[in-house]
Amino acid sequence: MVLFRCDSVYQLMNAIQIKLSLLPEEDANLLLSDHTDFGEIVGRVEQSNIFSSVKRLYSRKKADQYWSFTKEEQKEISHHPEDYVDIKLLEKKYTDFYLSFETAYAKLMYYAMVRKGNTLKVHLFEDGMATYVCDVEKRCREDGMDHEFYKDQKFLNNIKRLLVYEPTLFTGPSALPFDIEKIPAIQAKDEKIRQIFFQVFGRGEMPKEPFIFWKKHFLMIRCHRMT
Repeated sequence: MVLFRCDSVYQLMNAIQIKLSLLPEEDANLLLSDHTDFGEIVGRVEQSNIFSSVKRLYSRKKADQYWSFTKEEQKEISHHPEDYVDIKLLEKKYTDFYLSFETAYAKLMYYAMVRKGNTLKVHLFEDGMATYVCDVEKRCREDGMDHEFYKDQKFLNNIKRLLVYEPTLFTGPSALPFDIEKIPAIQAKDEKIRQIFFQVFGRGEMPKEPFIFWKKHFLMIRCHRMT
C-alpha cells in the first residue's frame, strides 16, 4: 500500500496527478497536514475516490518544536520516533511513501513505520522551484537524527526517485543516490483531469490585467528594488 503526505495545495495537486498517471491501480492513502488549511478540500478529495482514505495530520506544532531541541534530544527522538509522531495514522502496512519535502517530521514518520516492521521505498515529488535545487544529503546531515542507527533502512538509502515535471531543469547536486524521473504533464485539454481538478479545487477566473506570480520562498530572502 502507498502513503502520500501533503503539506500544501500544490503538493496535493501533484499527488493527484502522480496517483492518476503513474499509480492508477495502486491502493493509496492520503494524509493532509495542518501546515495548510485545506478546509472543504478534504471532503472533496474524499468524494473523488482517488485515494482509499483521506485523513488530517496535525503535525505542525511538533514539526516546529523539533528544532527547539538540542542535538542530543533530536538524536534520542530519532531512536524512538513512534513516541513523537501520530502513530495512529500509520497503522497500515505501507510499502511506498510519497512526500514533496523531506521535513524532519516526515523523516520521523518514515522511521516510525520502519520501527513497526515496514520496509519502505521513498519517493520525493515536485514542490515547485525549490525541488530543482534540493540537496537531500545535506539536509539529512543537518537534521540532528541518528540515521546510521537504522543501518540499511536509513532514510537516504531508501529514496528511490525524485519525481518532477522537467527533470532537465534540475540543478542540485550532480551525484544523487537516486533517480530523477518525469511526472507526466497535466493536460488542460484532458476532460477527465479537468473535471477531477474542478471537483477538488473548484473553479477560478484568471485576472484580466497582467500579473507576476511570486513563489513564497522569495519571502525568505531580501528583495531589493531594481532601479
